[in-house]
Formats: sequence, structure tokens, C-alpha cells
Amino acid sequence: MQEAEKRITGDADPDLGKFLRFEEQPKDPAALRGVLWDEKYNRDHFDSGDIKAHIEKLSGKEKKPSLRAQLAQDRETVKAAPKKQAAKTKNKGLEV
Repeated sequence: MQEAEKRITGDADPDLGKFLRFEEQPKDPAALRGVLWDEKYNRDHFDSGDIKAHIEKLSGKEKKPSLRAQLAQDRETVKAAPKKQAAKTKNKGLEV
């Protein structure tokens, strides 16, 4: 074991050898157990929500139709639009 204040490096230690893994141990295991139990209790007693709806609400953007849906709507608008007739002119002669 190594003291908490001592920095961990990748170099081999003369007493401990090569660094293989890191494990943290709490100073007061009972206090840690209590905190973990409280957090688990709080999580278990809340209803889980819809994260996608929450993000959309936070972003302030309303869901737009897809690009394909927009193109299809534009095609329908163009088909339904009345056809424009060519303008009639009274002067059929050549201009000089």
C-alpha cells in the first residue's frame, strides 16, 4: 500500500515494484456506505423521465419535419399552385 499523499507514477517503485492497478479506499467505510445507501434510496424513489423530451424542452427547438417530408410538402404545393399564363401583348409589330 502507498500513502494517500504520495503521487502515483508509471515508474517501478523499488519497494512495491511495477504499478499494476489503482484502488481507492475510504477513510471511513461506514460513512461511505451511508452515503451510497442514501443515494440509492433517492434514485429508487424518483420516477424516471423521458430524456429526449427533456432535452428538446431545454433546447427550445420544436421538432421540425424531416427534410424528405419538407420536400414532399413543397412538391404538393407546386402541383396545387395555379398555372401562370403567358402575358398577352397588343403590339405584335417589330420595334425599331
